[in-house]
Amino acid sequence: MPHLLPGAVFPAVLIFAFMLFIARPAAVFLILKPFGAKLRQCVLVSWSGLRGAASIVFAIMAVAGGVDTERDIFHIVFLVAIISVALQGSLLPFISKKLNMVDTEGDVRKTFNDYTESSGLNLTKIVITLNHPWAGKEVKAVDMPTDFLILPIRRGNKIIYPGGNTKIEVGDSLVVSVPAYNDRNSTVLREQTITKRHKWKDKHIYRLDMPKNTLIASIKREDEFIIPQGNTEIKENDIVITCE
Repeated sequence: MPHLLPGAVFPAVLIFAFMLFIARPAAVFLILKPFGAKLRQCVLVSWSGLRGAASIVFAIMAVAGGVDTERDIFHIVFLVAIISVALQGSLLPFISKKLNMVDTEGDVRKTFNDYTESSGLNLTKIVITLNHPWAGKEVKAVDMPTDFLILPIRRGNKIIYPGGNTKIEVGDSLVVSVPAYNDRNSTVLREQTITKRHKWKDKHIYRLDMPKNTLIASIKREDEFIIPQGNTEIKENDIVITCE
């Protein structure tokens, strides 16, 4: 159908203009205005409605399904998407500035959560208790496994970026970078919720009659993950994660 492309230009421009200046603003204002949205907010949302791949996919489905129309649907939709991306997309920063809808105070820097979700960087939190082997030691004196790195230390409301001479104190909360572990075949993790009648309820881990080759890897208690030790007591509603 390439020979039909020139005949699709005018309908595409007409449809794009209708969507940009009539259809989308009407829908946006109808939805947002009753909720107290400002005029400039509605205008920016209207302008931000770029046409794209989804529209082209729907056009392909229509053509592949044998829809009989007088117009070249595929090329019209394709041209609308190109015009939308080229015009709306390129002018979006300019329109945003003109409408005073750019937040100059916003912080777009990545957080630790962003990196853990998008890369192989694994982070864990360690709370320094009175009996913790790192309590009272300087960072350079801490016996850490290979490739472990202490990142920020939270001490009360204060964030400390440690150096070798930084002393770790009781109550500190450490963010530690650890090597990633990938094992898709041999290790199985299972969750079980500790109910009121569960045999592990109110017992210390060292007293549990654990199946052979089974280890408690972590305990989720409300919003906190607990790294278990022998004297860790399992409570009702805990989610116990076992490694088998």
